[in-house]
Amino acid sequence: MAIDPATLKPGTLFFFVGRNCAYELVQPDPFKFCTLGGGFVCSLKPDSTTVIECAGDDAQRRLDDAPWRLAEFGSEWYGDENRVQGWLKGHAINGDARWNGWAIPVFTREQVEVVMERQNTKDSTLTYEWDGLDLVCHSTMWDEEGEEPMRMHATLLELPGLGEVHVWQIDCPGGMTWDEDVPQDHEIE
Repeated sequence: MAIDPATLKPGTLFFFVGRNCAYELVQPDPFKFCTLGGGFVCSLKPDSTTVIECAGDDAQRRLDDAPWRLAEFGSEWYGDENRVQGWLKGHAINGDARWNGWAIPVFTREQVEVVMERQNTKDSTLTYEWDGLDLVCHSTMWDEEGEEPMRMHATLLELPGLGEVHVWQIDCPGGMTWDEDVPQDHEIE
Protein backbone atom coordinates (compact mmCIF):
# COMPACT_ATOMS: atom_id res chain seq x y z
CA MET A 1 0.00 0.00 0.00
CA ALA A 2 1.48 3.33 -1.08
CA ILE A 3 1.95 6.08 1.51
CA ASP A 4 1.34 9.73 0.65
CA PRO A 5 4.47 11.76 1.59
CA ALA A 6 2.23 14.65 2.68
CA THR A 7 0.92 12.48 5.57
CA LEU A 8 4.40 12.04 7.09
CA LYS A 9 6.13 14.23 9.67
CA PRO A 10 9.70 15.58 9.29
CA GLY A 11 12.25 13.08 10.60
CA THR A 12 10.17 10.06 9.56
CA LEU A 13 12.21 7.11 8.29
CA PHE A 14 10.92 5.59 5.03
CA PHE A 15 11.71 3.30 2.09
CA PHE A 16 10.68 3.81 -1.52
CA VAL A 17 9.14 0.80 -3.28
CA GLY A 18 11.86 -1.32 -4.87
CA ARG A 19 14.73 0.40 -3.02
CA ASN A 20 16.71 -0.99 -0.10
CA CYS A 21 18.15 2.34 1.01
CA ALA A 22 16.48 4.05 3.99
CA TYR A 23 15.58 7.74 3.73
CA GLU A 24 14.57 10.42 6.23
CA LEU A 25 11.87 12.97 5.48
CA VAL A 26 13.11 16.55 5.78
CA GLN A 27 9.76 18.14 4.92
CA PRO A 28 6.55 16.81 3.34
CA ASP A 29 5.55 19.79 1.17
CA PRO A 30 7.49 20.36 -0.95
CA PHE A 31 8.73 16.78 -0.61
CA LYS A 32 12.37 16.87 0.58
CA PHE A 33 14.41 13.99 1.98
CA CYS A 34 17.95 12.70 2.51
CA THR A 35 19.55 9.30 3.02
CA LEU A 36 19.14 8.07 6.58
CA GLY A 37 22.80 8.61 7.43
CA GLY A 38 22.50 12.25 6.36
CA GLY A 39 23.94 14.24 3.51
CA PHE A 40 22.51 16.36 0.74
CA VAL A 41 18.79 17.08 0.77
CA CYS A 42 16.91 15.89 -2.32
CA SER A 43 13.70 17.42 -3.67
CA LEU A 44 11.10 15.49 -5.57
CA LYS A 45 7.72 16.43 -6.97
CA PRO A 46 5.65 13.37 -5.99
CA ASP A 47 3.70 11.72 -8.80
CA SER A 48 2.23 8.29 -9.49
CA THR A 49 5.74 6.78 -9.76
CA THR A 50 6.82 8.11 -6.35
CA VAL A 51 5.72 5.34 -4.06
CA ILE A 52 6.69 5.04 -0.41
CA GLU A 53 6.49 1.40 0.62
CA CYS A 54 6.82 1.72 4.39
CA ALA A 55 7.46 4.47 6.91
CA GLY A 56 7.85 5.11 10.61
CA ASP A 57 7.91 2.04 12.87
CA ASP A 58 7.53 -0.37 9.90
CA ALA A 59 10.56 1.18 8.20
CA GLN A 60 12.56 1.08 11.44
CA ARG A 61 11.75 -2.64 11.86
CA ARG A 62 12.81 -3.28 8.27
CA LEU A 63 16.12 -1.52 8.91
CA ASP A 64 16.64 -3.24 12.27
CA ASP A 65 15.95 -6.67 10.70
CA ALA A 66 18.41 -6.13 7.83
CA PRO A 67 21.39 -8.49 8.12
CA TRP A 68 25.02 -7.49 8.66
CA ARG A 69 27.27 -8.67 5.84
CA LEU A 70 31.00 -8.69 5.13
CA ALA A 71 32.00 -6.34 2.31
CA GLU A 72 35.09 -4.76 0.75
CA PHE A 73 35.59 -1.01 0.73
CA GLY A 74 37.69 1.61 -0.86
CA SER A 75 38.15 5.18 0.25
CA GLU A 76 39.49 8.23 -1.51
CA TRP A 77 42.33 7.94 0.99
CA TYR A 78 43.61 4.61 -0.31
CA GLY A 79 42.80 4.21 -4.00
CA ASP A 80 41.38 1.14 -5.71
CA GLU A 81 44.40 -1.07 -5.07
CA ASN A 82 44.02 -0.85 -1.28
CA ARG A 83 40.60 -2.26 -0.45
CA VAL A 84 39.76 -3.15 3.16
CA GLN A 85 37.13 -5.47 4.61
CA GLY A 86 34.40 -4.28 6.94
CA TRP A 87 30.72 -4.84 7.71
CA LEU A 88 27.56 -3.28 6.25
CA LYS A 89 23.97 -3.54 7.37
CA GLY A 90 21.44 -4.34 4.68
CA HIS A 91 21.21 -5.43 1.08
CA ALA A 92 21.79 -2.22 -0.87
CA ILE A 93 25.17 -1.31 -2.31
CA ASN A 94 26.82 0.84 0.39
CA GLY A 95 24.25 -0.47 2.91
CA ASP A 96 20.70 0.46 3.82
CA ALA A 97 21.79 3.56 5.78
CA ARG A 98 24.29 5.89 4.10
CA TRP A 99 25.92 9.27 4.53
CA ASN A 100 25.34 11.27 1.37
CA GLY A 101 25.31 8.04 -0.61
CA TRP A 102 28.56 6.78 0.93
CA ALA A 103 28.76 3.58 2.95
CA ILE A 104 28.81 3.73 6.76
CA PRO A 105 30.69 0.50 7.50
CA VAL A 106 31.82 -0.81 10.84
CA PHE A 107 35.12 -2.62 11.37
CA THR A 108 36.32 -5.25 13.83
CA ARG A 109 39.54 -4.54 15.73
CA GLU A 110 41.54 -6.67 13.25
CA GLN A 111 40.04 -4.74 10.33
CA VAL A 112 40.77 -1.41 12.06
CA GLU A 113 44.39 -2.52 12.49
CA VAL A 114 44.69 -2.92 8.68
CA VAL A 115 43.36 0.61 8.15
CA MET A 116 45.65 1.98 10.87
CA GLU A 117 48.71 0.32 9.34
CA ARG A 118 47.97 1.83 5.93
CA GLN A 119 47.01 5.24 7.21
CA ASN A 120 49.74 5.65 9.81
CA THR A 121 52.44 4.94 7.21
CA LYS A 122 50.76 6.70 4.25
CA ASP A 123 49.98 10.17 5.51
CA SER A 124 51.78 11.90 8.35
CA THR A 125 48.94 14.44 8.73
CA LEU A 126 46.43 11.77 9.83
CA THR A 127 47.18 8.95 12.29
CA TYR A 128 45.19 6.56 14.46
CA GLU A 129 45.94 4.99 17.84
CA TRP A 130 44.11 3.00 20.50
CA ASP A 131 43.18 4.46 23.87
CA GLY A 132 41.58 1.50 25.62
CA LEU A 133 38.51 0.67 23.51
CA ASP A 134 38.49 4.10 21.85
CA LEU A 135 40.00 4.60 18.41
CA VAL A 136 41.60 8.06 18.36
CA CYS A 137 42.34 10.01 15.18
CA HIS A 138 45.03 12.71 15.25
CA SER A 139 45.19 15.18 12.40
CA THR A 140 48.06 17.68 12.27
CA MET A 141 45.89 19.89 10.06
CA TRP A 142 43.15 20.05 12.73
CA ASP A 143 45.46 19.85 15.76
CA GLU A 144 47.14 23.10 14.66
CA GLU A 145 43.74 24.80 14.97
CA GLY A 146 43.43 23.60 18.57
CA GLU A 147 40.89 20.87 17.85
CA GLU A 148 40.80 17.84 20.12
CA PRO A 149 41.60 14.46 18.53
CA MET A 150 38.53 12.65 17.20
CA ARG A 151 37.41 9.67 19.31
CA MET A 152 35.46 6.72 17.95
CA HIS A 153 33.88 4.58 20.64
CA ALA A 154 33.42 0.82 20.41
CA THR A 155 29.98 -0.68 19.87
CA LEU A 156 29.08 -4.29 20.60
CA LEU A 157 27.38 -6.02 17.66
CA GLU A 158 26.36 -9.57 16.81
CA LEU A 159 28.03 -10.34 13.46
CA PRO A 160 27.50 -13.49 11.37
CA GLY A 161 30.19 -16.09 12.07
CA LEU A 162 31.85 -13.92 14.75
CA GLY A 163 29.25 -13.66 17.48
CA GLU A 164 29.28 -10.56 19.69
CA VAL A 165 32.29 -8.36 18.91
CA HIS A 166 33.39 -4.75 19.34
CA VAL A 167 33.24 -2.68 16.15
CA TRP A 168 34.12 0.89 15.22
CA GLN A 169 33.14 3.33 12.51
CA ILE A 170 36.34 4.85 11.14
CA ASP A 171 36.23 8.57 10.50
CA CYS A 172 38.52 11.58 10.56
CA PRO A 173 38.12 15.37 10.88
CA GLY A 174 36.59 16.56 7.64
CA GLY A 175 34.97 13.14 7.06
CA MET A 176 36.17 9.91 5.52
CA THR A 177 34.10 8.49 2.70
CA TRP A 178 33.80 4.74 2.11
CA ASP A 179 32.52 3.09 -1.05
CA GLU A 180 31.64 -0.59 -1.35
CA ASP A 181 33.62 -2.48 -3.98
CA VAL A 182 30.98 -4.36 -5.97
CA PRO A 183 31.59 -6.65 -8.96
CA GLN A 184 29.76 -5.52 -12.10
CA ASP A 185 27.53 -8.62 -12.14
CA HIS A 186 26.51 -8.09 -8.49
CA GLU A 187 22.72 -8.13 -7.97
CA ILE A 188 22.48 -5.88 -4.89
CA GLU A 189 20.92 -2.53 -5.81
